[in-house]
Amino acid sequence: MMEKSGVVMAFRVLVVDDDQENRMIIGEILEFNQVDYTMAENGQQAVDMVAAGDHQLVLMDIMMPVLDGLQATAQIRAMAAPKSAIPIVAVTARRDLKAQAQWSQQGLDGFLSKPFTEDNLLKLIAKYG
Repeated sequence: MMEKSGVVMAFRVLVVDDDQENRMIIGEILEFNQVDYTMAENGQQAVDMVAAGDHQLVLMDIMMPVLDGLQATAQIRAMAAPKSAIPIVAVTARRDLKAQAQWSQQGLDGFLSKPFTEDNLLKLIAKYG
């Protein structure tokens, strides 16, 4: 739940990462801060969950099996509105600015570098919430 102008609003985050430990860490932070979330283990699950669900933000790992984060982002961007406009943020260990610039052109809205702090994650969520 996020608060805007004194009104509590439902806010659901989709966490997409093939690493169980990363999903657990993000999940614990979100749960502690009362942010609703669901989890996916690969890009294909993410695409399916966005199509079927009601998410306001996707935290997307880039390197994953089945369908990587960039392929999943492309499929989400190809969906009908409003799903195609869901903010998608890469959560990645890569800090390469050239790669990040290319990823922005491929539909990613932002980047959160691993390892990240709880404060960094919450600021990112507040930006889109």
